[in-house]
Amino acid sequence: SVSIHTKLLSASYQSHREPVMPIHPHMFHTQSTRHHPAGAPLTQMLAAATHAADPGQQLARLLHRDGPQLRIADECLSVRSVVIIAVGKAAPRMAASACAILGDLVTTGVVVYKDEDISTPRHPQLAYYAAGHPVPDERSQIAALAVRHCVSQTTPDQCILVLLSGGGSALLVDPAP
Repeated sequence: SVSIHTKLLSASYQSHREPVMPIHPHMFHTQSTRHHPAGAPLTQMLAAATHAADPGQQLARLLHRDGPQLRIADECLSVRSVVIIAVGKAAPRMAASACAILGDLVTTGVVVYKDEDISTPRHPQLAYYAAGHPVPDERSQIAALAVRHCVSQTTPDQCILVLLSGGGSALLVDPAP
């Protein structure tokens, strides 16, 4: 039998880790913010909010590895390998962050994302599927079948790490026959 652990990863979890890729206020500079008296504080607030919402940063706060030990928030697991299932508009970023943290523990997985995301680096152990959003399409069903197949191939000593973000209900559909 397979033991299933679930854990809600809360954005309120506190950590003092340095950001992987900091968000700089200058990224939000416009003609208006450069010349308005409140422009500098506004760009600082936008940078802070964007950084706080970044899915890669949230994973870096909550997911840690120490050898075969995997810590997700406050729960520790001893794992042989990790299978990643990432679905949603932030799936490529979440998968890339998880792979950077977990390293060679990641043996396989599926990433289902919105068409436009082509900039995030790809991990060689993961299969990537672009699918329809906001309207599901045939690719959404193909992606769902790929996830189903990947999960069906796991063994009880593997950990399946599921990373979900917005858009998943369109990107991953598997209607009943």
